Amino acid sequence: MKVIDVWNPKGGQGKSMFSINLAAAAIELGKKPFVICQDP
Repeated sequence: MKVIDVWNPKGGQGKSMFSINLAAAAIELGKKPFVICQDP
């Protein structure tokens, strides 16, 4: 299992959208991503 952490202290930088797009790319490669959003 690989873990990729997308982190930036400033809000509004597109972290969630990047994470979703990264997961979508993983799905296209036949992977089964698991995404957890921990924004406050």
